[in-house]
Amino acid sequence: MWGMKLTTHAHIVYFCEGNKVFVMILVRSIVKVEKAHYRLLSTAPQRHLIAPRAPRDPTSRRRTVE
Repeated sequence: MWGMKLTTHAHIVYFCEGNKVFVMILVRSIVKVEKAHYRLLSTAPQRHLIAPRAPRDPTSRRRTVE
């Protein structure tokens, strides 16, 4: 499986081989945009994981401190 997503600033190419997913980002000679896309890709999945855990962590820490 392979696919391409064309955006205004970058071309995102992803390859799926078995359980491994390879993501390649081709940017049009813009380094700042490349970093921004990497941040979006890295923060997007983390938000889904942290969202349900955020309210649980402080409560558990407060209980242990008290």
